[in-house]
Amino acid sequence: MASGGMRIVAEELREIAFGAIGLAFAPVGAVYTNPIRILSIKNDTDADMYFSYDGVTVQEYIPAQTGMVLDFTSNSGATVYPLMAAGTTIYVAQVLAAPTSGIVAVSAYHAIGD
Repeated sequence: MASGGMRIVAEELREIAFGAIGLAFAPVGAVYTNPIRILSIKNDTDADMYFSYDGVTVQEYIPAQTGMVLDFTSNSGATVYPLMAAGTTIYVAQVLAAPTSGIVAVSAYHAIGD
């Protein structure tokens, strides 16, 4: 597959410390101003976490000390790719017990030309 002349660019790392995470959804850093091709969420706390892309709906569950990667364009032969929309913010909330250590970190990548 041809690259189309696009270049992948890393967004600034977004993170939130354990003490700022509670039962209500809290934003993990700033809004993404570019459409996201790859998203990596790391729960480096000692508690299980819920994640949301709208700040209201529980959409992901990530256990303590684990993470997940969403690669929206891998293995795609399409010329039009699904992307996470610009304007998205990632939110986090504790599942049961409050975390007592660690951080939640989100890495994201977009392409110049999207």
